[in-house]
This record gives sequence, C-alpha cells and structure tokens, in this order.
Amino acid sequence: MMSGTSEYFDPSLAEVLFHRPGSAILERIVPNDAGEAYFRLYPWERSKMEEPVVIRGHVETVEMLVRDARPTVKAHVQPLDGTLKADHMARVQKAREAIARGPLKKVVLSSQLNVTAEGLEGFDIVRKLALAHPESFSWAARHPALGTWFGSSPEPLIEGRWPKYRTACLAGTRMAHVGEVSDPWTPKEQEEQALVIEGALDALRDAGCAHVDAGERQTIQYGPIEHLRTWIHFEATRPAEEIIEALKTAREAQTVSIEMDGGSFEKEK
Repeated sequence: MMSGTSEYFDPSLAEVLFHRPGSAILERIVPNDAGEAYFRLYPWERSKMEEPVVIRGHVETVEMLVRDARPTVKAHVQPLDGTLKADHMARVQKAREAIARGPLKKVVLSSQLNVTAEGLEGFDIVRKLALAHPESFSWAARHPALGTWFGSSPEPLIEGRWPKYRTACLAGTRMAHVGEVSDPWTPKEQEEQALVIEGALDALRDAGCAHVDAGERQTIQYGPIEHLRTWIHFEATRPAEEIIEALKTAREAQTVSIEMDGGSFEKEK
C-alpha cells in the first residue's frame, strides 16, 4: 500500500526490519494488503514524495538478538565530502548572536557527511542499532525506488492498545553522567522539555482525548547522551491515526525554519 507516489512504488518490493524497545528478537514486515501492521516513512527535504510511504503487512520474527553476532557482510564506507568544521563553527557563532538579539530561544544546527557505502545489509544495521540502544525503536527500510533508510529513536510518538495509549515527551540533552549522583538539570533544559509537554497536552485535549495525564519527569540514557522524558497517558476517542497526526502537527508547530546568512535555523515558538 502506498500514498502519493504509487506511479513508481511497488510495495511488494519493500523490506522493513525493526527492533522493539526491550525486545530480544529482530522482526520484519512482510508486505500484504490484508496485514495488520503499518510502516510509515514520511517525506524528507527535497523528496519527490508528497505524502508518507505506507507499507502494510504482517509481522514475523527474523532472529533472536545475539550480543556477539557478527555482520553477514563487511561494509566498506568511503567519506566523500560534507560540512567543514570552520563553516559549522561560523554558523554556531551566528546562532549565538541571533539568540542574544532575540526572539530565538534555541537554535538547532546540523552538519552533513556524504559517503559511499558498499555491502550495507539491513539485518546488520538493525542488529547493531538494537545492541547499542536496546531500549530504543530501531529500524531499516529498503526499496529500489527509495534506497535504504535507517534510524533509532528512544521517543515513541504513540504506543499502547485501543483506547489506552501513551506518548513520550523527550527534550533536553547532555552527556551522560559518570558516577553515583547526577548533576541537576539546568533551567534551560527543563524549560525546553516543558514546552514539548505543553504542546502534547494541548494537542491531545484538542483531539478529544480523555483522562490526559502527564507523569513524572525521568532521566534516560541513549548511548553516551542523557535526555529528559515524561510520559503522557490518555484514552483515545478517535482513531489512532488521527491522534498520531495531531501529535505530529503539534511538534512541528513548536519549531519554524528560518533562513539567515550562513545557514537555516529552527526557532522554537
């Protein structure tokens, strides 16, 4: 099943592999129009896609997750080009100046690295991500028309079973603490997460959800990085797909892209 690009997309050629948080197995979606599982890949910048790629099928187990498993094929990666450090630092300085002038509160800068890669195997990608970040959702998707895409995130947009769900509000970033006692989070990091929580609460209430309740703030570790996370529990009164769109819209509305000399920045509203 596919929306927006059906003229060149055959879902039967798609390969989707994934690892659920805390799971001991790797799984995949076998394309099937009657399946109960859905995988959505949303359009990215400069994509030809107008709507999300939606792959429907049934889930089957691929293998048990073995910590000392070795790659089936050794990948060969060769760097080509990317963002120069001097250029990135110049953009950091411009961002700091923009924040000082206002009204920006936070600027997110990215850098780019282009490489050639041979021998990338979907199973090996997901296996490595799952072993490195066992409490995150890791995935890899491949299709002749789209290429290979993969990622890993500790922040589920929505999870649960009708009508009771929960969504994770994750924000605030710092290097993981080493030792028995962690330093307190700064007011900046706490304010950043509070904005995310407020947006999610408003979106869920506007979507007609019942019993919307925010839990306690937690510190979670993702590799060498720590984040603040708060779960919001709720009961849906509309289809889960509509709740997902409401939450996505709320998160997108919290930032806007703006162009400045030296790069494009994201501004928190």
